[in-house]
Amino acid sequence: MKNRKHRTATNKPFSWVVCVFLLSSILMISCSNETPSLPTDYVDVFIGTGGHGHTYPGATAPFGMIQPGPVNGTSGWDWVSGYHYSDSVITGFAQTHLSGTGIGDLNDILIQPVSADFQLKAPQKQEDKRNYASKFSHQNEHATPGFYKVFLEDDGIWVEMTATERAAFYRFTYPKNQEGALLIDLGFSLNWDQTDSSKIKVVDAQTLTGYRMSSGWAKNQRVYFAMKFSAPFEIESAIIDSKTVSGQKILKGKNLLAKLNFETEAASVKSKIAISAVSEAGALKNLNTLSTWDFDQTKA
Repeated sequence: MKNRKHRTATNKPFSWVVCVFLLSSILMISCSNETPSLPTDYVDVFIGTGGHGHTYPGATAPFGMIQPGPVNGTSGWDWVSGYHYSDSVITGFAQTHLSGTGIGDLNDILIQPVSADFQLKAPQKQEDKRNYASKFSHQNEHATPGFYKVFLEDDGIWVEMTATERAAFYRFTYPKNQEGALLIDLGFSLNWDQTDSSKIKVVDAQTLTGYRMSSGWAKNQRVYFAMKFSAPFEIESAIIDSKTVSGQKILKGKNLLAKLNFETEAASVKSKIAISAVSEAGALKNLNTLSTWDFDQTKA
């Protein structure tokens, strides 16, 4: 009993020391001005984009049906997601991607911002880089969950993208005092995938719809799309199966490449894009779920 009392007596001061230390620690933490980190702050979306990871650093919402992201334009097993960290060229930005599968498919509805004075030419062969591809540097590339940003060095254009569950949202920032344009290449394909037919239809001064039908790892793949821009546009010209056309509101062909010129003095042009596996009308419905033109709000 004496030993027990002795042990209890000697432990009391120690218990008070521990309590004081814990209380002071809690007070210090509660009075700190530091904002707790979000779980997304710990995510590196470039993990898996090198080696044989087959992932892409796109701006995809959780369980989202559209996956906007960069495409290098390089064929090969390591590029089946469309992007590989070892590359130094971006051919464009596609709306569908596979991540981690090891199968080369999708990369549908490819777009690429260019300067208005870009001369439209027939694309080069599939296994080569497109003639509108641009160099980029990882120093001018940034990505977090739901957001991707990169600088296209050839034309000096910043490209940003984010996404909701049903729509992609782009912001193109062109150099000052330079008119902007956008290429839509529905004939673009990589690896297993090949275009069967495609279409672009001008709905109004700021909206267009269309589709890209293809076959590859996924047979008889149908991707309908709708695009809406923050500024009016006109289709300056298009190349349909190696034939150059202009002044048409509806374009159809197997390999279709169109150039849109924007009628605006603003340096920044925004675009909302949605897809559907059913119809162009379905793509428009998905597009209308994103009603705002506030890019930063949508990103947040």
